[in-house]
Formats: sequence, structure tokens, C-alpha cells
Amino acid sequence: VGDDNCAVGADVSTGAPLSSLEGPQGAVVATAFDVSSRRVAAASWDGSVWVWDATPPYRRWGAPPITNDCFTDPTVDADQRFIAVRCPRGGSHIFDSAQNRLLADLPTWTQGNGDDTVLPAISATGDRAAISLGNSVAVYELPGGRPLRTIEHAAPVSTVMFVPSGHDLISGSMDGSLLLTREDQAPVSLLHFASGVVAMAITADHRLIVSGLH
Repeated sequence: VGDDNCAVGADVSTGAPLSSLEGPQGAVVATAFDVSSRRVAAASWDGSVWVWDATPPYRRWGAPPITNDCFTDPTVDADQRFIAVRCPRGGSHIFDSAQNRLLADLPTWTQGNGDDTVLPAISATGDRAAISLGNSVAVYELPGGRPLRTIEHAAPVSTVMFVPSGHDLISGSMDGSLLLTREDQAPVSLLHFASGVVAMAITADHRLIVSGLH
């Protein structure tokens, strides 16, 4: 769990602390184990990402702080390997926790041009990233961040995600439109809500769940 500027591990049977995983300079806002339970990842308000071994001496790797207004979501990547951090004043940053390295520094939104809370999407294999930039979605190659294409919406993009395999991308916007974009093909409209698209999820059998504003 996050506790001030560190992650604290506890014995679930007694609640007694086992370790304090220190390093971040800002408050820890998200923590997660990888699927093997051999590593612990944490994201901090200072824009840093930390990865510790789940056995002493715990900390394995840490990214340098970026700014004090960054955020992430530990569920942005299904297997917890790739970590996306978005900082309204410091860009978007993609980390690979398996290789302990920064994959790309990408742009971020500009004031009045979209929602700064829309996190980057990362493909399952970690070779693509997509970020919302106002009324468009920009797709980049990973590692490195080479621009690949831009997908246009008529209104600010509110949510974006890759399908569980491949490079197919789904994006929704505040005018209620939902687009499916396959690699090297033009976007296809899936539906149009009367209100904005606010959330999406894909089930294990590849069914898409979409939530509108109302």
C-alpha cells in the first residue's frame, strides 16, 4: 500500500509491517504486484515510477522525478509490465518494468485542448503507445517514440485503449463517437452516443463494454 513517500508491505494475517520500500519524493498514489508476485511497482506524485524486488533488499529500480502533478493507473497494462505516467506539465512517459528502463518521453495535452486525465494506452507487446492530444489520438512506436499516425475526432478525446492483442485501437470522445482503428486502415465508427464516451473495457472473450456520460 502507499503511505506518504513510500510503499509499505504487511503480513495479511496480522497486519504487521514487513518492509518499507522507500525512494519516491512525492506521495505514493498507486502500487501493484506483477503477475509472478516477484516485483512491486509504485507510482508517485513526483512523476517517478519505482520497481522493487519482492524480497530483500526490495527496491530494484527507480525513475527520476519529473514534476509534482503526475498520475498513473496500475491497471493500464494487463500484466503490469508497462507503466504509463502522464504529467500535465511534464509530458507522458512510458516505462518497461521488466527491463527497468524508460521506453519513451511523449507529449502531453495543452490547456483547453483536451482532458489531462486520459492516460496513454500501451499495446500488449509494448511496441505501441497512444495518447490523447485534444481532438486527436497520436500513435507512437516503442521504444523511442517515433510518430506513426494521428486519428482525428470531432471533439476532445476522452478515452483510448488497444485491444488485448495486436495494434487495433479504440478511441472515444466527448461528442459520443467511438472509433475502431486498425493498423494502416482508416478509422471505422462503431457507434455514437448522445453524450460523451467516458469509459471502456474489453472482456476476456473480446467483448467491448462502453459507458456514456448519461
